[in-house]
Amino acid sequence: MSSRRTRSASPRRRKRLKRFLSRAEGREGFASTAPGHAIGRVGCLISGCCYGIPADGGFFVIYRRAADPNTPLGVPLLPVQLIESTSLIVIYLLCEIAFYAGKKRGLSAFVYAAAYSVVRFTLEFFRGDEVRGVYGLSTSQYLSVVLLLTAVALAGGYILRQRKRKGSAQR
Repeated sequence: MSSRRTRSASPRRRKRLKRFLSRAEGREGFASTAPGHAIGRVGCLISGCCYGIPADGGFFVIYRRAADPNTPLGVPLLPVQLIESTSLIVIYLLCEIAFYAGKKRGLSAFVYAAAYSVVRFTLEFFRGDEVRGVYGLSTSQYLSVVLLLTAVALAGGYILRQRKRKGSAQR
């Protein structure tokens, strides 16, 4: 016989997972990630990395110097970093609303994952730096699709479990 123990979802393990999820759902969890992420994108704007496509309209940034040697200098560029930073603040507000208004554990985590994956997927089309992926999509876009599908699958599983519990409680 093998001395290896099989891993099962023991009550102790489930209790630890519930404790982790309840902490992650708190103010120190997912919702507070967005403002820090937004500040990081402002840093990208200042340093000139993660720049956007050339811009024709009145909403652009021109770099005279940049930390990234590939950043085009003297060219009006769409500030996708600023758009993403603003989107992250909106996502943060949505997460806070979901946290305080929702009675479901994990709702703000789902909101953050779903909303950010959509924002990031879309903004990648407006990035001006070299394509970092294959088949016309960047690596970040593929990761965004995986994140969104994971969030939807977890939310769907949660909803199905809740319906099962309600159905079995009524019998």
